[in-house]
Amino acid sequence: MPSAPDACPGELPGRGALLDDLCALLKLARRPPGDHRGSHGLDPEGRIRLERLVARLSGHLWFEHRRPDQLRAELLGGIDRYRQARHGPAAPGTSRFARQLLHELAAAPTSWTVHLGVQHLTLPPDLAVGDVRLVHPDRVPDAAAAFRAMFGVVPRLVCVATVAAGTRQLAVARARRRAERALALVRQQVLCGGPARRAPGRRGWPGSRRVPGA
Repeated sequence: MPSAPDACPGELPGRGALLDDLCALLKLARRPPGDHRGSHGLDPEGRIRLERLVARLSGHLWFEHRRPDQLRAELLGGIDRYRQARHGPAAPGTSRFARQLLHELAAAPTSWTVHLGVQHLTLPPDLAVGDVRLVHPDRVPDAAAAFRAMFGVVPRLVCVATVAAGTRQLAVARARRRAERALALVRQQVLCGGPARRAPGRRGWPGSRRVPGA
């Protein structure tokens, strides 16, 4: 159950390397035609570079809002525009065109706070494991009513995780993985005897803490 997302500030990570790859791809598309050149002016080497760039962008946080086939289509469309513009009166520079195309494709990820219900587990209230919080539903505004409306039951605990993602589906999946890792750590501590076997001098479980002011 993700809440309304907030924009993540910052600049595109790895922008320079991505621009270098895109410029190299555009330059391949303008080479003289060869025997193996296909559509969009790309020969086999250009196609390989295209697929590498698609794979790199699809695994990048700022481009994951687009599917790989969408990225491929947008890149090929950009290559066609670049080739056409090169024959016009104001031919664009390769670097400038690459920056513009990359800007069109990118979108800053959003920050999502996802609430996941946890049943059949009793823990100290208001516990934080890493960056995941395990709290009572009453601690989260409107959570109990929302869970009851969606699932017909209010969970015993709510796992709260804040993640950056390009889509709602990716945010839920990413938060679920974080929650699973946190619960695995809790399970490990319970099976090992919990606080009775904690490390000397440690006041809580490894990676866990009480949420201050909760």
